[in-house]
Amino acid sequence: MLAKRTLSALILAPPFVASIWFGYPYFNIFICVLGMVSVTEVVLITNYQEGGKATTISILVGFISGMCFISFGDYELSLASFIFGGIIPIFSSKRNVINLLWMEFAYLYVVIACVSLIELRDLSEIGRQAIIWLFAVVWANDIGAYIIGRKFGSARITPQISPGKTWIGTFAGLFFAALVGWGIMPTFFKHEIIITLIHFSVIIAIGAQIGDFLESYFKRHFGVKDSGTIIPGHGGVLDRSDGILLTAPFMLFALILNPELTMLWK
Repeated sequence: MLAKRTLSALILAPPFVASIWFGYPYFNIFICVLGMVSVTEVVLITNYQEGGKATTISILVGFISGMCFISFGDYELSLASFIFGGIIPIFSSKRNVINLLWMEFAYLYVVIACVSLIELRDLSEIGRQAIIWLFAVVWANDIGAYIIGRKFGSARITPQISPGKTWIGTFAGLFFAALVGWGIMPTFFKHEIIITLIHFSVIIAIGAQIGDFLESYFKRHFGVKDSGTIIPGHGGVLDRSDGILLTAPFMLFALILNPELTMLWK
């Protein structure tokens, strides 16, 4: 399993990092594709194919159109497109209201995350560095929690929701995230902001772990182990991006509310 996870990461990481480095339109296209797969996984998990392929296609058309308009800076048409994609299940589904709400929540969750990633990358001066830092911190958290938790962990946090999560793995993830979040930055030796950088790394890591639990709870509710099989050793795109889905919007709003945080990536 670890070999498959490593091989998949080695294959996917270079084109993804390249898309971040070169930005528009490559990064936008990459995120749009990941979002399309994520939305499809949401539809499959919630079993919202009652309207047939036309329903799924309509949802994807709304999502893709919204992402395109975001890339062109047309926020009004983007919002209208996302809403179109979101209301399709309401008219095509005969399932209960609770499952409909799950579907809508998951769709909105993916939309907000994808839009946040696009907006983060478009930030002047720091977009590239901020995105690379975000993914590095979230991945460090995931890797640290997985390796240490698997090797030394025994006390489970919530066996009924995520049986693989242990307390020692959780704290190891926070430590790895703080170490990487501080160590990869050009501000490495600027002592006056080290504490802020470490604190923000830990907050992002906590958000990533909460996102992981939310996705696990979502899957358990529908009796699904993995969101998909598209990434060998990892499962689906939702399985691999669960931490980013929550932390990307948080990081964007944090930078909007407190512009001084941008100094961390300059």
